[in-house]
Amino acid sequence: MNKSNDSPVSKFAGNYKIVSIISEKAVDMNNDGIVSNDVYLEIISPYYLNESEILKHCYSFDFYYAEMRPLKYHTNNAQFANFNIPCQYIEYTSDGSPFLAFYLQEFIAYTYELTDGDEVILTPNNDHDDQFGCINFMKRTGKDTFVLNMNMNLFDFKTEKWIDAPIQIVYKKIPDEENI
Repeated sequence: MNKSNDSPVSKFAGNYKIVSIISEKAVDMNNDGIVSNDVYLEIISPYYLNESEILKHCYSFDFYYAEMRPLKYHTNNAQFANFNIPCQYIEYTSDGSPFLAFYLQEFIAYTYELTDGDEVILTPNNDHDDQFGCINFMKRTGKDTFVLNMNMNLFDFKTEKWIDAPIQIVYKKIPDEENI
């Protein structure tokens, strides 16, 4: 890869924040009894342990970014993609009631290839993510934005079942001066 600042990969590489996650299927991920297609809002909203116990700030997107390598300070030119998508980890109480234990950071360890068009070809480097869902395709939507279309396993507290939901995640590049 050419590491010049004007190569397509150099322009694309960097850290990106999630700005939205929309599901085609409405789901209640925070146990508040309300289903929504806005998965981003479901994740950042307070989580209801029960009717009287609420956990605020259960998850924040402030420190989790997609990383499209190679970054400027890397000496390895490999084109790696780490998406760090929050995936529910559900546990069960002794009476069998489900609860959200925490979110895992998944969909990491991909390589990517830019095409002449907007599509970005992704290759997973393991099959670990299969339990959480699958990325169907990635597309650049602007100079500093891209979307992931994928199917994701989401736990719906309203039905107390896992659902396979088609979702779209929108990412926006973080300017270099704001990178972590």
